[in-house]
Amino acid sequence: MCDENLYVVDINIDKDKSIEEIDKIRQNLIDTLPTNVGLVKTALGGLHIYCNRNYYRLPSIRNVKVAVTDSFDINIFAQMNKYKIENGKETKEIVQNRVVAPNTAIRETKNNQLISHKNEAINDWENASCLASLREKLDKWNIDIEMSYKDYAQNKHD
Repeated sequence: MCDENLYVVDINIDKDKSIEEIDKIRQNLIDTLPTNVGLVKTALGGLHIYCNRNYYRLPSIRNVKVAVTDSFDINIFAQMNKYKIENGKETKEIVQNRVVAPNTAIRETKNNQLISHKNEAINDWENASCLASLREKLDKWNIDIEMSYKDYAQNKHD
């Protein structure tokens, strides 16, 4: 799969909830997903869902809080262009988006102690040849943030 086809749906579960509640919310979300998505439990208990763009036209590479519930927020991140675009022209500067990879750790210092938070792969999706489409997942959640083709083409041109 090409980089521009990979999208990450970032689920941030309310941190004020107990660990048991967070686990239950995350599991309920997982139970609604098709089996051919990548799943990573984030260091803070959230969920990253990796899926295929499948021609879905997002308004931006960073779509924050496309849906907000009492329990969680949904963000969508994408690598739509390899190079930054300035004044309608591609530059040589590569666009960098940092996403959580499965089975990695984030380290931070709190109270002079180094703390490591792990991002755990939930399923074995790294060898999957065909990830589920973003459109399929968003349709199931009744979320539509897709741009019209006219706006998308204009955005690419600007």
